[in-house]
Amino acid sequence: MNNQKVTLLVLLDLSSAFDTVDHQVLLRRLQVTFGITGNALEWFRSYLSGRSQRVVINGSHSREFPLMYGVPQGSCLGPLLFIVYSSKLFEVIKNHLPDAHAYADDTQLYISFKPDSTASELEAVTSLQNCIADIKTWMTVDKLKLNDDKTEFIIIGTHAQLNKIKITELRIGQNSNPVVEIYDRTFDRLVSQEPVFINFYVPWSKESKAIHETWKNLGKLCQKEGLTTIAQIDCSRFSEVCKKYEV
Repeated sequence: MNNQKVTLLVLLDLSSAFDTVDHQVLLRRLQVTFGITGNALEWFRSYLSGRSQRVVINGSHSREFPLMYGVPQGSCLGPLLFIVYSSKLFEVIKNHLPDAHAYADDTQLYISFKPDSTASELEAVTSLQNCIADIKTWMTVDKLKLNDDKTEFIIIGTHAQLNKIKITELRIGQNSNPVVEIYDRTFDRLVSQEPVFINFYVPWSKESKAIHETWKNLGKLCQKEGLTTIAQIDCSRFSEVCKKYEV
């Protein structure tokens, strides 16, 4: 912000990241990418082998299932092995973005641009979208899955900078959230650009919970047919906006 730039930040959320690590892919990556061979590689193989699980319901036990996927959570090696497993992530990112931050299964993608230039804004948005698309392709190959519903998109900038840009959301392919989440600083800009249906809600309200799935399905329909934008704003966080419209 001190450089008069707006930053687009994406917080990636992986579904059951530690549980989906393929042991054979991990061992191959340790050997090929990191050069671990011989006894050291066998130590890792031994660490991952011989693990099983079973289900217990009301005192009844299922048969044991061998674990071919996953690294132990809560262990010292768990996060380290996941970092090794997902090491190709930065190879994908560097093709699109100047930098990113990650630890274990938490990854932050970001890119900054001058808000005075529409071309710079479009280039930044396109770079992020292409990067996420390639990340999802890589994840499919390595048996990981991006949780679209929990992946967050945040626009960072001063009030004056944010008023100069057009973007209010980042669509992540066809699986993007069909309901646009509006914030206090993006509300006026969104409603002034195009027709939009807005749900003013509070998370704890029975009425809000009752309409949640219907509103999401309406968003999916409008997204698929290219119709009007379906949006929502959390009145427990942005009460001043909601009061302005007597909600």
